[in-house]
Amino acid sequence: MFSVQRRRRFAAAETQRLVRKPYEPGMAVSLVARRQQVSPSLLFRCHKLAASGALSAAQADEAVARASQVQALQQQVKELQRLRGKKTMSHFLERGGPKKPGRSTPQRPHESFK
Repeated sequence: MFSVQRRRRFAAAETQRLVRKPYEPGMAVSLVARRQQVSPSLLFRCHKLAASGALSAAQADEAVARASQVQALQQQVKELQRLRGKKTMSHFLERGGPKKPGRSTPQRPHESFK
């Protein structure tokens, strides 16, 4: 019979210690994972997070935004970019649309095309 277990939560300092451990002489990711009773993929994921700076923000007591806040801000930026694009396009069309470089007046078709 299996028992229900909650996920273990590691402190930022503990996670950074686990990430550095495989780089010590004579150590490997699988060996560290086995000794700490964690999955090797968890150590690789933590290493990736540490490389991107995700673990250092929590240790330095910097403000960290929730994922929902980040998504809301990204949506707001997209909406503002969309509105700016509409305004730019309407301004562009009010001025007469695209113009070919070097030609200020439209040229008449060649006589052979009449």
